[in-house]
Amino acid sequence: MKKKCLNCGSEISGPFCVTCGQNSSTERLNIRQLFSNAMGHFFNLDSVVPKTILDLSRNPGQVAKRYVAGERIAYVSPFRYCLAAVALMMVTYSLIIQKTNMGHFEPDALLSPSKMDFQIEVNEFIMRHLNKITFAILPLQALVLKGLFRKSRYNYAEVLSFSLYILGHMSLVASFLSLVLFFNFELQFGIYILIQTVYGIWSAVGFFGEKVWTTFLKITAVSIINGVIALIFIFILLIPKIQDMVEVKNTEDSQTTSILE
Repeated sequence: MKKKCLNCGSEISGPFCVTCGQNSSTERLNIRQLFSNAMGHFFNLDSVVPKTILDLSRNPGQVAKRYVAGERIAYVSPFRYCLAAVALMMVTYSLIIQKTNMGHFEPDALLSPSKMDFQIEVNEFIMRHLNKITFAILPLQALVLKGLFRKSRYNYAEVLSFSLYILGHMSLVASFLSLVLFFNFELQFGIYILIQTVYGIWSAVGFFGEKVWTTFLKITAVSIINGVIALIFIFILLIPKIQDMVEVKNTEDSQTTSILE
């Protein structure tokens, strides 16, 4: 029995499919395959990019499902897609922050000067690094998803590929919203959260194949766990700033004591 290409369905007899060029030895996705050659093709935009963006916009769960099932040529690889999208989002945010006050936060007027400075630093730190933190905790998110959707029998690399596609596409959405609604950060953030929630559930239903209500509960649980991990991550990164604030406060207290004496 002749072997068929998992990407286009053509019969193959050699190491590559003569119709689409995919490797004939495509096996179940693993971590090594997921990240192989990703950096070498990072910015190599080709004909599959528009198809990947379009299909992730209208049927995201099926894109990830088809990719892990063996259609590796039809779409941009998840790691490459996510890296490019996150990079684009970071560049877009940087340009907008330079031209607007989107990254600036007004502190509570009732706070002391040192606490006001610290509040501004914390808010602006989160604004600058939230996307990096989200990308950093993605492997943990995939691990949680794998545990909650264990009935799907996807392995870790396959669930991670799904997460990479979703994060990448939501990064494109964030870039688009920041360009269109740069004048109103609160509105931009609210719309993004709404889209992210609906898109995440819709994608998971298509990929894992569970009922909408069950998927909603599991995705909500993943979001809460991600939020807790992100807060812990941010707190650890802010420890040096907290220490600086404590030192400033101690100095202010010492100066006040000296004046009273």
